[in-house]
Amino acid sequence: PLDSKLCATSRTGYIISVSGCYLMAKSQLQQSIAQSTGESEYIALSSALKTLIPIHRTLKEFISVVQVQDPISCNVIESFPTLVHEDNSSALILANDQKLTARTKHYPIKRHWFWSIIKDKKNGIEIVKVETTKQQADYCTKGLPTPAFLSNRKSVQGW
Repeated sequence: PLDSKLCATSRTGYIISVSGCYLMAKSQLQQSIAQSTGESEYIALSSALKTLIPIHRTLKEFISVVQVQDPISCNVIESFPTLVHEDNSSALILANDQKLTARTKHYPIKRHWFWSIIKDKKNGIEIVKVETTKQQADYCTKGLPTPAFLSNRKSVQGW
């Protein structure tokens, strides 16, 4: 029998911050076994967006109701850009280009639910490339050497 401590599933981890202020983080094993790193990263991206999009919509509605002003320009903020950082090129290309390839056609359709939201630029959500060394969610997904962990935690939480 297999050792119950062995696991073939990847770990999803993400951090959500608003204006650089840490809001929440999540780390959990994925429910299915990914066949590649790209698929695992895409599953994590889809999962993160399920949490992020309602927060984004709530903040957008809040801003429209209270007429928040930008302290520098004193103009009323109409919308705000929301950046989603992704360090995996395969997941980034699939999310932004939204074209299935021979390598990605087996991904479950339920993972692509956010395509129309990302495609509509009026929503203000953009998925952008971040260097792996600057990926703040690393300490949510893997064991890091102590110095890397401390540096990563400090960049996110400030301590």
